[in-house]
Amino acid sequence: MLSKIAQEGGVSGADPAKLRQGFSQLPQSSQETLRQALAEFAQSIPKKPAGTPLLLQVAEHLAVQLALDRYQKGDARVDAVTEMLNRLNREVDSLREALGSREEKVKPTGFEIARPSTNSLEQQFWAKAPESAKLDVLLSDQAWRVPTHYIRQYLDQLPEPDESGRLQQVLVNYTSCIHSSSPEGRQKTALGLKDLAGYFPRPGGEALRIAIGHVGEELAAKNDPRLQHLIGATFVLLGQEAATRHRYPAILQMLSILESLQKTHPEMTSDLLARVGVENRVPDFLEEVLRGREASAHLIEVLRLMPLAAAEHLAGKTSRCARRRERDRLVKVAEELGSEAAHTLCEAIRVRPPAAAVIIVGLLSRLDPAALEEVMRVRLPEWNRVYQDAVVRQIAGAGSSCRGLLLAKLLHVFDPLVAPLALDEIGMSGETSPAPLLLAIAAGELQKFTAPFLRVKAIEALGRLRVREAVPLLRQLVESKESRHGVSPRELRVVAAQSLQKLDPQGAKAILSSAGFRPPDLEPMPFDPSNDAPGVRQRYYPRARLRRALAAKISTADGDFSASVRQLSLGGGICFCEHRLLPGTPATIRIKTGLRSFAAKLFLRDARSDLVAFEIVDMDLEDRARLRALLQAIRR
Repeated sequence: MLSKIAQEGGVSGADPAKLRQGFSQLPQSSQETLRQALAEFAQSIPKKPAGTPLLLQVAEHLAVQLALDRYQKGDARVDAVTEMLNRLNREVDSLREALGSREEKVKPTGFEIARPSTNSLEQQFWAKAPESAKLDVLLSDQAWRVPTHYIRQYLDQLPEPDESGRLQQVLVNYTSCIHSSSPEGRQKTALGLKDLAGYFPRPGGEALRIAIGHVGEELAAKNDPRLQHLIGATFVLLGQEAATRHRYPAILQMLSILESLQKTHPEMTSDLLARVGVENRVPDFLEEVLRGREASAHLIEVLRLMPLAAAEHLAGKTSRCARRRERDRLVKVAEELGSEAAHTLCEAIRVRPPAAAVIIVGLLSRLDPAALEEVMRVRLPEWNRVYQDAVVRQIAGAGSSCRGLLLAKLLHVFDPLVAPLALDEIGMSGETSPAPLLLAIAAGELQKFTAPFLRVKAIEALGRLRVREAVPLLRQLVESKESRHGVSPRELRVVAAQSLQKLDPQGAKAILSSAGFRPPDLEPMPFDPSNDAPGVRQRYYPRARLRRALAAKISTADGDFSASVRQLSLGGGICFCEHRLLPGTPATIRIKTGLRSFAAKLFLRDARSDLVAFEIVDMDLEDRARLRALLQAIRR
């Protein structure tokens, strides 16, 4: 009837008598339905795009109302309602066609009539359905028929007390539709899950874990390639949500499914794993640990399923840690991964180039120091002093309880410019087992380690470790006089006096006095190791801020560069240099103090803006005595 009205020119051109006649010829039930629909339509006219014909609005409103009435009376399931809407939509199409013909006629007058979407009835139906009806459908096996726009709208409007439970119910049920016997149902569910993916992590991630399980099961089924591709894309999206939101039970579910698929679909599994990119998220997972959160059992299980990525990222983050607290959190996680993590790191050090292998050394020194010692004996001779220096700092920064002994066993392999740093760290380790080696070096008994600077470092290490067996040697060095051949230079005697004072404070008083040493002569004293130091490494000596910068010249393989020293200690300092100097670069520095100067060999450390830190690795003892005198003058 409405189509006939449209063909005759619309409501405005129709004869009222004919309209009444047409209305009276309808069955009584249809008359009542139309009367109610028109009354409701008149009370609240739907918001339609400008230009939507009034007759079409009435027809669509009537069709939706019929479907709602049937559904609420229980005469039809949602699939039957959908079929009914499709049939009504086809009937409304005849009206659209009639209005389309009329549009062609009125175009010359300058009016445009909007063409409505032909699939709008279903959307209108779900928009008008009562909440109870929506929930019934969303918890049925026909939930896939509901447009996801209205599912999202329903979920967003859930009251807060019911949100978690109701949300999970709806999402889990919708996901189960991926197993629908209808190919259309599986396809629509897969597409719908992509639209709803952002909701799954909300209720603690349990719905996400279940969803990944359902989609994974369907992924393993033999679907046609097109549907398989779509389900695979949905699996990837849900996996990415799990990885991004750190929902570890869901990630475990995903990895378990991929492990099962590996046996039957190896190529597809590799593709899915690469697209999810969960291994790339391992650094983000570890950031939670660094922020102080306890590593959950689920996170540990996730990392165990990715041993190579987990071990490498743990090693990388451990190597960059500046705080003990953060380092120890990462080491604890690595220890919970078991022996496989240590084995993975050891193999990586064996085969990788120095730049990639050196960052692994620290963590392996905590997990398996014996394995590290074995592989380092082979690899260290192949590496230059820059990488050997990094190895010492990595072992020191990792804080292994046996790092002193490990460095002592590797000492003969290190470059002569790296050995002093290793001796400093042995002294800072608090471990007395290397004492015999230190005593031999301090006494000048080992041919390879007779350099005066190495003897100084060994004597300081004996004092830091409180090795009582060193007292006779230290007394002998303190009481000896400086000879013409420099066997016992004053700086060596000063260092021996400092260590003797630490080992035997009462007995040292008389000896130091008779040797001509006053308390100011022994400044600055080397630092002792401290368990309370927050950093992974501790300074060896107190650093003094200079009231006036000292001019200096830094020489590297790239040339000579002018610098000004701002801070100094017996172990290094900070300087300003206009030329950019890369950390790790070996160099020589000559610092001017009045009419005199002193020199030292060093490694450049971290650069902060224009300031560069440096660490002294070798120095003539006369120059060291001048540096000490300068520091004593600054302190006064």
